[in-house]
Amino acid sequence: MLPAKKPKTAAGASTALQGRGNSLGLSQRDLMVLLDHFDERDGTKKNTKRGFVRWAFRKVCVPMKLMHPGRSESEFNIACRNISREGVAILHNAYIHPGTKCAIAMPHPTNGPTWLPGTVVRCVHRGGMTHEAGIKFTEPVNAREYVELDSLSDWFSLEKVQAEQLTGTIVLVDDSEMDRRIAKHYLRETQLRLREAKSADEALNLCLEGCDLLIVGYHLDKGTGADFVQLVRDKGIPTPAIVTTSDTSPQVRERLKQVRVNALLAKPISQDTLLRAVAEFLTMQQGAETLASTLSPDDPANHLVQEFVDSLRKCARKLEATVKDGDASTARTICLQIKGSAPTLGFPTIAKLADEAAISLTRTASTLESAQQIRSLITACDRARARND
Repeated sequence: MLPAKKPKTAAGASTALQGRGNSLGLSQRDLMVLLDHFDERDGTKKNTKRGFVRWAFRKVCVPMKLMHPGRSESEFNIACRNISREGVAILHNAYIHPGTKCAIAMPHPTNGPTWLPGTVVRCVHRGGMTHEAGIKFTEPVNAREYVELDSLSDWFSLEKVQAEQLTGTIVLVDDSEMDRRIAKHYLRETQLRLREAKSADEALNLCLEGCDLLIVGYHLDKGTGADFVQLVRDKGIPTPAIVTTSDTSPQVRERLKQVRVNALLAKPISQDTLLRAVAEFLTMQQGAETLASTLSPDDPANHLVQEFVDSLRKCARKLEATVKDGDASTARTICLQIKGSAPTLGFPTIAKLADEAAISLTRTASTLESAQQIRSLITACDRARARND
């Protein structure tokens, strides 16, 4: 879609929006007062059926288009209430039928208005002429880009997490044995592989072998968690890092931002917060939670899929061992084996990753220099599922 044009009269709107910022004629102050009232009336209790967290997105003038039967469109300005990864709540002066296709010119802080297509999924009357509609985006968005959340605040997208679906490898480094035990207890229902370290030196070796996420205590035997993350970055390791600490002073927060820490969890940490933080990096920012076989149920080879999935788990562990031992030759052989079998059993993505890792190993003859490609393949192997899982 093209950038927003001058708003046209909307179906159901009482005027042509002459000089008005939105269809309800609300000023910024009016919008704040109204939404404060809604928030107070609706309460803050978590919705257990909601998949994604909603953040305040109180915009007084946002262009919106509605697509009507016969391919006609109407365009008008609306006010916004909140946003999530999958949608936005708006305020309008008329009822909008659920199922209506639409697009909203979301105000991006750096890219300017960005038209996002979606569908109206609900519309309720909130009193007077005010209606609140829920828009579901056609494709999920990174809501953080639009609300400019502090990277060291509770910005995690998921409202709820299915712990048993979390997979991947985490390096957990903390010189407090009790804090490590608490973290392990909180993550006990996941399928994560936790590799513990009580010192920075030990943790660095584990990072060099490859992992999907770092959880780092701020107070370590040698320096701070920030110092350790800086060391990891200096080694060229881009793995996301979460730092845990009871010291959330401005000085600590500034230091963590300087070394590009991805998230800060303030102690004491709840299980819900830890799971949401882990899920953000292992599912939301790495793509789909699982990689399912693309074979149809009636494919003659379908009965072999689960056996192959089990073998991928074993290959992942062998690859981790080759990285630890620096055995590039064996790692390349494993990658080629996976590349040869994965397409036949409905795993083209895994085959592609195996090919990329094999090419890198051929070129570098080093598991350390090919660690990123190997780690991507290991993660994919751990996420592989048969179609009927």
